[in-house]
Amino acid sequence: MAKIIMAVGRGRGPYYAPDKPEKKDPEYYEIVAGSQVGEFTYEQATVWAAAHDRFDAQARHEFNREQLEKVARETYKISNPGSAVDFLLSEGVLVEVDLETEIPTEFFKRYRLIPTGTCAGNIPDRRDLYRLVVGEASTVVNRQALGIWTYSYLHGSIWEGCKSLSKAFRKRGKDAPPEAFANEVAIFLPAIVAIEAGVVEPVA
Repeated sequence: MAKIIMAVGRGRGPYYAPDKPEKKDPEYYEIVAGSQVGEFTYEQATVWAAAHDRFDAQARHEFNREQLEKVARETYKISNPGSAVDFLLSEGVLVEVDLETEIPTEFFKRYRLIPTGTCAGNIPDRRDLYRLVVGEASTVVNRQALGIWTYSYLHGSIWEGCKSLSKAFRKRGKDAPPEAFANEVAIFLPAIVAIEAGVVEPVA
């Protein structure tokens, strides 16, 4: 499976210079990734925002760089999205990763997952699945991924969260190695990020 592309961090919108009230255009657009606040052009910020589009493709692990550039050109009218993608990748606010055929452990050691949506509980006719909601958008996760979404940020990284939940399961007599939690959250992570029910950030 080819690598998918995901947004990293949170947008803070445009910044207008307080000492230039006559200037109608923003100085730049801000994206926060961990402890860093980056300054980006309109085109770069728009391409970053476009990385949250195409939820269905994200959920199927099919949203790659080619699709992102296509969305940026066709939907947002960005004439040269390739250079913006290159810059966003170099700045760490986009990431390319294969979460299906590669072991996600190393990736999860470098990132944490911040829950930013709401869990609406499990689904009556699919009680093994839980619904995450942001506004009118929603996605589903299983119990293992829900645990990582809920608690892993408390442990410093997604991987440390997997280890912590594994330990808790073992205390209850259940065999659940941390790799199993990592594999489960990897399935649902692109969709979680796409609807902004969770934010992936680099470990400080």
